[in-house]
Amino acid sequence: MTDLRAILIAAVGVCGACDEQRPPETSFAIHFQAVDDRGMELPGIDINVGETLLGATDSGGSLRVEVQARAGQRYPLVAPCPASYQPKDPPTEIFFRDTVALHGEALTQIDLRLVCARSSRVAALLVHADGYENMPVLIDGIAQASTGPDGFAHLRLDLAPGAQFQVSLDSSSQPSLVPVNPSQTMSIGEEDGLFIFDPTFREPPPEKKPARVRPRKKKKVVEPTPKRPVRID
Repeated sequence: MTDLRAILIAAVGVCGACDEQRPPETSFAIHFQAVDDRGMELPGIDINVGETLLGATDSGGSLRVEVQARAGQRYPLVAPCPASYQPKDPPTEIFFRDTVALHGEALTQIDLRLVCARSSRVAALLVHADGYENMPVLIDGIAQASTGPDGFAHLRLDLAPGAQFQVSLDSSSQPSLVPVNPSQTMSIGEEDGLFIFDPTFREPPPEKKPARVRPRKKKKVVEPTPKRPVRID
């Protein structure tokens, strides 16, 4: 029969040896910094390591915590972005490891940067209608504003990265102007952008009336005076 007592003693001895080989727990200082794609700080981001909520980022988008862990351990990291944001290359885990500095001391500082990209970009649009007031500004065929006293209009558009939009001026109130209802298609990239729409209007020259042709006056025909014979005595 197998000696059960001997097996248990051997198992305890093996586990004790395992514990002796494990590195001791170390206090790690972790700094999380949450920003958007412009580098602006994001407050209120919940930081979860494993199933533990470490806290939320402050008004500066920062969270500093200290945790006890063994070097070599890995834990999943979950930090959901706010609504209307999407994570950009997010870290998915924390790897606890000691880093040795130049003088040999152990560094246990971990810095993690969390980037949440905005789902839309800002297009700042400046429209100039060549000095004409109250001219409607259309975006993709829908009136969004009208030009002011100097013919200017300012609009803010929130668009998805890579989106195209068409800006046009409704010149129907000035039927003599050309071009009629000028328009331009623009597109926004990954960054916010400034767009300027400044068409030049002109009025066609007045039509020239055909010159009035006056009838030519007929020249008066002078009949030659008949010559009479001269009497010579």
